[in-house]
Amino acid sequence: AAAAFVQRRDRRHRERFERETLLAQAKAKADFLLEVSHDLKAPLGLILGPVSRLLFAAGDEPTRRQLDLVRRNAERIGLLVNRVFDPECGDGAGDSLLLSTVDVAELFAAAVLRYRQAAEDRSIETRTCIEPRRLFRQCDAYKIGSIFDNLLSNAYKYVRRGGRVDLSLSLSAQSGCVRLIVADDGIGIPASDRPYVFQRFFQSSLTRGSHAGTGMGLYLVRKYVALHGGTVELTSKEGSGTTAIVELPLAAAPELPDAPAAEVAAPDEAGTAPAATAAESVAEPAAEAMSHDERFLAEVTQLVEREIDSSELTVASLAARAGTSPKQLYRRLKALTGCTPVDYIRTIRIKRAAIMLSQGRFTVQEVMYSVGFSDHSYFARCFRAEFGCTPSQFLKNRPET
Repeated sequence: AAAAFVQRRDRRHRERFERETLLAQAKAKADFLLEVSHDLKAPLGLILGPVSRLLFAAGDEPTRRQLDLVRRNAERIGLLVNRVFDPECGDGAGDSLLLSTVDVAELFAAAVLRYRQAAEDRSIETRTCIEPRRLFRQCDAYKIGSIFDNLLSNAYKYVRRGGRVDLSLSLSAQSGCVRLIVADDGIGIPASDRPYVFQRFFQSSLTRGSHAGTGMGLYLVRKYVALHGGTVELTSKEGSGTTAIVELPLAAAPELPDAPAAEVAAPDEAGTAPAATAAESVAEPAAEAMSHDERFLAEVTQLVEREIDSSELTVASLAARAGTSPKQLYRRLKALTGCTPVDYIRTIRIKRAAIMLSQGRFTVQEVMYSVGFSDHSYFARCFRAEFGCTPSQFLKNRPET
């Protein structure tokens, strides 16, 4: 009996020691993340400025695409760094959802596009199937985007050069859920590690030390999937690859214009854009069909909203997509709205910024990046021209709800 008591006591001491060690390690990693995130801010600012200038000076299309990829990812890092310091994104903030109407198919397609260059550089074959092409659902756009990014990042990180990644986004015929499959033929996960892959800070013995990582990706995937009421399953075989299957029971939503993403500030080149949805018109029951001019304006607005995250969206490219000439586009938009094409895009973008600021959920910098600006002074100047105050003043003086 005495020996059994000693064994139980020793086991409790050992378990307490292991628990305290894990907690101390987690706190040390969190503190380190905070410090490194702070130190990232300065070099990020020094990257965005020169890249923006190089982008507008670039003459050939391949160079513009490469620079645009650098800019987009630098801005994304900036948004993620800001979340570390945002009190609303602190303890417990990741346990709630900020729901909005999101085109999940387009969000996934954009995530896939971000990895295209990395795949090409390592001769990785990517097979993508997205069906339907438009899939509007109520969800937390940031968390769904994080699910996509973490699964894609793992697939491309652990697949071998010349390997293959299969990607699928669809509606499950049985459950009606949004179904995501990310599969690779990479190095796989050892059987002994598989029970722990969703644990925070866990890194597989097969990749620890040889692949950069924090052990947070799959933990966040499971957390964000669960918050949406969904499930995630992961199957893997060492040496043969890994498959992740996510099912999300997202509520259907009416189709809405897409929010714009990113622009490099240059008033005479890329204009602006609508992170605010364009005004919706409600027809009278006996009204006639839209006039030719109304259809034209609706088409142009939709084109802007779909392509606004691209730095290649100039007046010329917008005109080409609308099937007209830049000169004709200018004339018709000026006649219909009183705005030049550049002013029209910018006005919608700035109005979306005001909507986001009025919600009180975002910092000025987060809003700036979300509506497609990367230059603080240019964003503030455009905002003041529209509303007579800076974004910071607008946020400070917003009505409390």
